[in-house]
Parts: sequence; C-alpha cells; structure tokens
Amino acid sequence: MTADGPRWARPLPAAGILAALVLGRALAYAAGGVDFVLDDWSFAGYRAAHGAMTDVFLRSRPGTWAVQTVLFGIAGDHPLALLGLVTALFLGVTLLLHRVLLRCIAPSLALAVAAVWVIMPNHNTLALWGATMPTLVALALLLGAVLLLVDGRWLPAALLLGASVLTYELFAPLCVLAPFVVPGRLQRDPPTRPIRTIHRVVAGGAALAATAYVAARPLYSRDLRLPDPVVFWSGHFGSGLFATADPPAVLRLAVAGLVAVAVVVCLVAWARGTRGRDDGPGLVLAGLAIMGLSAWVGLTLPFGAFGQNDRLYASSSIGAAMVTVGIFRHAWLRLGAARPDHRGARLAVGSGAAAFVALCLVGQRISLQSWLRAGDDAVAVVAYVRTHAEGDPAASHFVVGPARIYRNAVTGIQDGDGKWALRLSFGFDGGGTLRIPDTADDFVQQRDDEVLVEWSEVLPGPPPVPTTDP
Repeated sequence: MTADGPRWARPLPAAGILAALVLGRALAYAAGGVDFVLDDWSFAGYRAAHGAMTDVFLRSRPGTWAVQTVLFGIAGDHPLALLGLVTALFLGVTLLLHRVLLRCIAPSLALAVAAVWVIMPNHNTLALWGATMPTLVALALLLGAVLLLVDGRWLPAALLLGASVLTYELFAPLCVLAPFVVPGRLQRDPPTRPIRTIHRVVAGGAALAATAYVAARPLYSRDLRLPDPVVFWSGHFGSGLFATADPPAVLRLAVAGLVAVAVVVCLVAWARGTRGRDDGPGLVLAGLAIMGLSAWVGLTLPFGAFGQNDRLYASSSIGAAMVTVGIFRHAWLRLGAARPDHRGARLAVGSGAAAFVALCLVGQRISLQSWLRAGDDAVAVVAYVRTHAEGDPAASHFVVGPARIYRNAVTGIQDGDGKWALRLSFGFDGGGTLRIPDTADDFVQQRDDEVLVEWSEVLPGPPPVPTTDP
C-alpha cells in the first residue's frame, strides 16, 4: 500500500491491465477470422478507387474524411490490418480515459471505471468495426481536451474540442460544456495555470462553432423523434450487457431493474449527505450526467439495445461504467460500515461484482460471435459470386435475399456495400452489381441479367431466417 492507494492501482500497472483487456478482446476476435463488415467494404473500396473518401464527408465531417482517408489507406483491403488500427485507437482512448479519471477520483476507482468500460459489451461496435474509427478519434480528441483543461491549457483544448465535433458530432454537448466544468471542483488538484471566464467561453465557443458548421451541412436527413428511455437504459444495463435478445425478457429486465433500484439508493444517499469524492453516490451522479448529455442523439437516430447501433453509446457507456463502479463502491463502504460481520457483507458485494463481470464476459463472447458470423455472411456472398458467375465475376449481377440477415442486430453486408465488395474482390473494371435488399419487396429483378439468389443457397446449414434490426 502506498499513499496513492494499492500498488496494483498505480498508473503503470494500471496501463498494463487495461492494455491486456483491450488486446485480449482483439486477439479473441482475430482468432475467429475477422472480415470486413458493412461500411468497411464501401470505405475500403471507395478509398482504393479514388484515393480519398467522398467529398460529402469532406464538406460535412472533415475530420471523418481525414481519418477514413488515412486509416483505410493504411489498412487497404486487409481486415486484420483494419482491426489492428481499431484496436490501437481503442487502447489509446482507454488510456486517455484512465488519465482523465486519475485527475478526478482515487487511482483504484479510476482503474475500475476504465476496466469496466472495456469489458462492458454495450459499445462493442467501437472495438470491432473499422467504420467507427472516426468516433474513436473524436472521443480521443475530447478526452485530450479535458486533460488540457484540467491543467488550465484552454487554447489547445479549444482546438481539440472543435476538431472532435468536426470529426463526429456525437460528442458535441460534452465538448461545449467541458470548458465550463473543468478545471473545477471535480478534479483532485488545482490547475497548474490560471483560467478565466473568457477562456472558458472561447473554448466552449470553438466547440459550438464546430457544431453549427456540422449542423448546417448534415450528412444524412434526420427527422426529429422522441428518444426511447427504456431502450436506452436496456442498451446499457439490460439487453446491452447480454448483447442479444435470446435470454428470457424477465432476466434482462431484472438486471436493468436491479441497476435502476441501486441507482435510486445511491441518489438518496447523495441527497442525505454522502457526497465524498470517492464514496460512490457522487460517481453514480456524474455517470448519469454523462449518460444524459449523450442521450441527445436519440432525437435524430433510433436507439438499439445491442448490435451495430450501440455505436451511439460511445460516451454514454462511459457514464454507465461510472454508474456501475459507483454502485459497488457505495455498497462496499455502506455494508462494511453498517454490519458487524462486515466480512460477510463485503463478500456478498464482491460476489455481486464477480457476477457482473461474468455477465459482461458472456456478453462479450456473444457479441464477438455475432460480428464474426456477420463477416462470414459477407464473405460467403462473395464466394458464391465467384463460384456461380457466368464469365467474369466482376461483371456479374446478383441479388441475394429476400432480405438482409442480422446476427444479434449485426448485419454483414447491405445493399450499398455490394458493388464495393465485388470490386475489392474481383477488380474495379467489371461494372458488376450485387444487391442485398432490405425487405422482401425489393427481392425482384431490376434488370434482365440479374440473378436472384436466396440466402439458403449461399450459407451452409439450415436456411437462415431474415430478421430486422431490433
């Protein structure tokens, strides 16, 4: 034990623990035979054909354009290389998150939050899908800006905040508000440089200006909707932990409900004065605040409880990790102090924490298998074209249906990706087409030379049942 906490929680060992968790998941995924999934085909193909991403990205999200142009240029048509880049980015974000947390809470809690964030499967899209690399870069820019703000370095922080929004606008609210929160009482030590109100306004204004730029040039047309709080909560603490809807609904609802009850207990404790920095209720409250500020995206995009839509939980999942650790921290301190047989009480809390970790690991396995199977589906389509095309596969025209196949809300290939899968696999000069309809209504010939193929002819085993994204 040292003055800063247990020896295992000091920064260097902590970094090793976090790296082991991130790399362990990546190795498990790679061992299953990683392939391109969804937009990976389009981005890799467009980059190879044109030398850069589309100008639409350049106008709307210039940061995304730069990230995808550079990183898909490095990865080329190699899925394993793409996974390596995603893993490096995810590890960088994890270590930055840990550094930010170290400036605010005890080292043991900082490590716990970062580790729980890594193992929770409610945002696995960020760790497995190459198309989400701009999200990771934008999150890294935000965390880097917070670290600079903690030390009072407002000018470089302002630049990073603006760059984060221009890369991916998901973090816009956090970027705008961050300069008004840090430096401040949240951090353990005062900033090394003084910061004035005007500095905070300039830094927040940079993020706000970037937000206005992106909002004026939307990448997609989006209709306003009411966010679904039940799906949002389940995506973090219910079905999202299982990474599937296969377990009984009562079990998934029980987990989500148990967490909700524990949150209420912590909030009551905070209201009654348990407000120490490292007590637990304060961590729960901070986590809920991050989740709330991140939930705005539900106004424009539908939430999903698991699968490829969990990319929307890039920052809210950090809040969920804080909530989780805060709950167990409060239970550990409260039961240990209130019961004479505190050893047994704390053993119960430890058992609960172990059960939570086990659930996350099971969810991780299910999630990895879902992404691997989705990638296999896309490869199977390409293999079918190679085998059954009359003449040059690059000039063939196939339609695979009757609708997209989902593996726990992850689909391997969609309609817009088909032609790029053909070009990456067979060359760019054939002019062939490959359609994968979203619904059975579109499973019809649109040209005389199109060949209709059902999924049961493409995939081995029993005929798959087309499903929609829940």
